[in-house]
Amino acid sequence: MKAFTETEEFNAGGRCDIRNAMEAGRKRAEKLDVPFGRYFDHTKRLLKLFRMWELDANSSKWQSMLIVSSTAVFLTCNFMLGFSELMKLRIAPDLATAVSCASALWLHLIGFVKWIYLAWRVRDVMQLVGLLEDCYHLSLGNNETDEDYSQLRKKMNAARKISVRFSYVWVIGVTYGVIHWCLNPLFFKWKLSRVDVSLAMRDRTLPYESWSPWDLNRVEVYGYVYLIEVLGGLASSIGSVAYDIMFLTLVIMICAQLGYLNYSLVHKPHSYPTMTSSEKKKLTCVLLRNKLVRSKNHHDAILAFLAGLQKVTSPVMFVQCIGTIGILCLVSFEVMTMKLKGDVASVTKIWSMVEYISSCFAQLFFFCYYADHMTTLGLKVSDSTYSSGWESVTDDEKNSASDRKSIGFIVREIMVRAQRHVQLTGGPFYVLSLRTYRAVVGAAFSYSAVLREVGAE
Repeated sequence: MKAFTETEEFNAGGRCDIRNAMEAGRKRAEKLDVPFGRYFDHTKRLLKLFRMWELDANSSKWQSMLIVSSTAVFLTCNFMLGFSELMKLRIAPDLATAVSCASALWLHLIGFVKWIYLAWRVRDVMQLVGLLEDCYHLSLGNNETDEDYSQLRKKMNAARKISVRFSYVWVIGVTYGVIHWCLNPLFFKWKLSRVDVSLAMRDRTLPYESWSPWDLNRVEVYGYVYLIEVLGGLASSIGSVAYDIMFLTLVIMICAQLGYLNYSLVHKPHSYPTMTSSEKKKLTCVLLRNKLVRSKNHHDAILAFLAGLQKVTSPVMFVQCIGTIGILCLVSFEVMTMKLKGDVASVTKIWSMVEYISSCFAQLFFFCYYADHMTTLGLKVSDSTYSSGWESVTDDEKNSASDRKSIGFIVREIMVRAQRHVQLTGGPFYVLSLRTYRAVVGAAFSYSAVLREVGAE
């Protein structure tokens, strides 16, 4: 009853202004010591490291200079690597070399675009996170009982746990893949030195198929170019990882908000065990109307956030979908046309390709799975609204005619708006869903088969 009393203080007359509701939720977050930052700060810290989030006003001058300079170095190396791969692609002597150049170029281009885009739209991303914070505060104001608050906290903690685990796994996995790929030439050079030291010293293999305007026979030049390619590969992975973590964290958090909205809408007859049956009957109309108004405000805030998320992320997700098809197609072609010799070089090459393809599959799957889950939860809001207990308002209640009419209008409004699919898209062509995932994977393998036939001819 305590949570109910606090909520009713800002629901005077059964009407809840959305700004007052946000402010009340913000005060309650401070009172309960559950700020929104508890669930998003791990992502914000990662974005700040690479200038994808504005630094705090109290950040030191040296810290700002270090972040800006390191960002400039990484992006410059990424651009140089992409340019050298593009030049190599123009003069590729055969199809296998062209495919190898194109697949790496796609990967590095996607990472570069993600980093540049996040740095360019940093204020939009911060506003987007602010909208998600508003949703969180409205959900706190939608707590009628301690059980409701417990459910909200449980869902938000679960979302944060998934986001943190994905962040660790994705950072470690992608970084390992890039470093492993870049160390392959050095490993081959070491193996070659055990057979012929002079031959190993003359070997000038680089991590990626690329063109260089400098003379690689000079050891210092070879070292500089090698370092540029390593930093360029790492920069691409940083851009991709940071964007992926940001995007998935936002989607997972809004899934938690939609899940709680569905929970709060469903009628729970035992919400107030301390009330007598006569008190429950007297307050049924007021309670239901207030709950529906709060839920409508919460749903409106969620839809506003999703509209902003769609606007900010759609262009990059379009590049991601097109790039994933291209990368999977090209890498699959490389794997199918690879000649196995049973030596260490062949095994290492195959292992690197498996890592490459697995990461592409996993990346697209996570995007599509959580976007599909979000769509399912969004459609479920209509069913939850229908189960809100609106039919329990009877005709014999005093002064409830206008309230019953208001309840019916709110129920219809929420249900109609919830029946529109809540979807995230990749440009004008791709809807992020499991169906799209299957279609993209199937198209990639089909194109690789066609490419293999062309190569055979």
